[in-house]
Amino acid sequence: MSTYNIFFSGDVNQMVALSRKTTETFCYSRLLFGYIKELGKRRANPSVLAFDYSDSKVLAWAEVPSDENVKTSDKMLLAEAKMNAEFSEYGFHISTMFFEDTESMVKPEHYRELPIKCK
Repeated sequence: MSTYNIFFSGDVNQMVALSRKTTETFCYSRLLFGYIKELGKRRANPSVLAFDYSDSKVLAWAEVPSDENVKTSDKMLLAEAKMNAEFSEYGFHISTMFFEDTESMVKPEHYRELPIKCK
């Protein structure tokens, strides 16, 4: 059913579901793009960065160079904290899992890798 038909049908449940879906799409994209922008500002360079979504949460999987683990992780945590402060009032947040590249962890299949390089 189209957005137009949903609103003029008077079905409040469908209107709420559509509103929630629209809000999720908007907040997920703004949260994700804001996080990536913050990583760039802070020059955080994870070797691998991948994302998944869960309810009102963006899940980030980051592999960081072992020689820069603390520095890179700290920068990423600051970027995460800034975005969580901005979006928590809407009930959305991001959570990052960190792994050193020497740990040889395999990225979960359902995570989508995003090739970024922050310089």
